[in-house]
Amino acid sequence: MSTEKSKMSETPGQQLAEAYLRDLERALSGTDPREREETLAEIEDQLRDAEAVDPQGAEVRRVIDRLGSVEAIAAVASPDEHGTGTPAAVPGRQKDWFVIGTTILSGVALVTTFLFFPVAAVIALVTFVLGIVQLFTSRMGKVLPVLSIVFSAIVLVLVALAIIGLLAWQETDSSYEIIEDDAGEVEEGP
Repeated sequence: MSTEKSKMSETPGQQLAEAYLRDLERALSGTDPREREETLAEIEDQLRDAEAVDPQGAEVRRVIDRLGSVEAIAAVASPDEHGTGTPAAVPGRQKDWFVIGTTILSGVALVTTFLFFPVAAVIALVTFVLGIVQLFTSRMGKVLPVLSIVFSAIVLVLVALAIIGLLAWQETDSSYEIIEDDAGEVEEGP
């Protein structure tokens, strides 16, 4: 009777979170115990945060939708039937260090443009291509890949302008000759 009374006092968000966690615990039964506990704790934190924002359950539902099915989470935690899976990846909180690294590298290219532009051009070209690939494959969102593409494009434009400027300067500089007249005075001219 006490469990029925406590269930009646639970908010819809709590009930939804508890049901999802029970299902997840069952789905993770064949995984490494430490991995299972870490995964459950991480997801429980996310659900508790969501329940605190909206006790009626709408935010909890959004978190559950983002996390996906318990079977999908369990499949990542234990891809074989022996329970020797890799650490469980918790969707929604996982950072894609490749995307972050590419964005930082494109920022480095932007700074090095003024110091040594050939190196900046190579870095920018690589981060531009990686940014485009990440734009379509990243699970972190689109902000960092777009930022990487923008930084890289700026660097590539600056490098192109620097090369054009150097070529133009070299062309104008070589068209002048030093002419020495009969009196020994030096004149510059075409």
